[in-house]
Parts: sequence; structure tokens; C-alpha cells
Amino acid sequence: MPFPVSITGVIRLSRDVVGGASIDRIAVRIEDLLDAAAAKAVIRRDSSVAFTAGVFRAVFSSNVLVSLDSGTLDIEDAGDEIRVTYHASTVQMLIVVTAMLFLMGTLMLCLGLPRLVAVWVLLIGWLWLFGMNYLITSIRFPRWLRHGLQRSLI
Repeated sequence: MPFPVSITGVIRLSRDVVGGASIDRIAVRIEDLLDAAAAKAVIRRDSSVAFTAGVFRAVFSSNVLVSLDSGTLDIEDAGDEIRVTYHASTVQMLIVVTAMLFLMGTLMLCLGLPRLVAVWVLLIGWLWLFGMNYLITSIRFPRWLRHGLQRSLI
């Protein structure tokens, strides 16, 4: 179930891009990319790389993993192309944003703001804080991964 708890997709790399790179070499490169992005833990098993990141890390908001709490990347040789299937969780971000806005909503109601106004403010706030982060991450993560793999494997 992708939105709002995960980001999933497939990156297809043609043989022209990866050349003669083995699945092992691609997995090592993915490990290096995740380490450079300050993932908390990176574990490789055969043709799969798992990572944990988390919202509560000392990284800048521009970090590509800031909205993700964990994920797996599976590498598959599909003959004329290499497929990297990714599944990354956004559960932590969903919980943190929802909890922040719940507290904000409680405060607004305690201060006497009309309920309809509070609901609209919270809805717009949730869509902005969670929705935009989700959208940006769902575009940015695969682009970052593709670019990082293409740059090093050519």
C-alpha cells in the first residue's frame, strides 16, 4: 500500500549505462550512496540492500533520506537491463506530522478558534507538511538513486 506509508518503484538501467557492472558491484555502489546520505544502518544480502534512516537524525532537511525511515532495494538482472526495485517507508514522517498537527489542533480549539477554521488549517497543514514531503521524496529518491548509479557505473 504505497501512499501514505511507503514509496515504491523500479529503476531500469540499460546495459549501455551499467556496462559490464555486476549485481554485486551495483549493490556496493548503492551501499556507498546510502552511507554518503547518512543512513543509520545499511545491510547488504546478496542482491538486496536494506537501510534505516529515520526522521530523528542529525542531517539537513535537504538530505534525500530525511523523509524515509527505512527501505529495501532489490537488484535484478533482467537480460538487457538491470532493475533496481525500491520500497521505502514514510511511516515515521506520517506519525510525526500527524501528531504535530493534532497538538496544534488541540491548541487552536483551546484558544477558541472556530472548528471549521481549525479543520481547514489542519488539513492544509497536513497536506503541505506531509503531502509535499511525500511528493518531493517520491520524485527525488529515485532520481538521486538513478543519478548516483549512472555516474559511477559508466
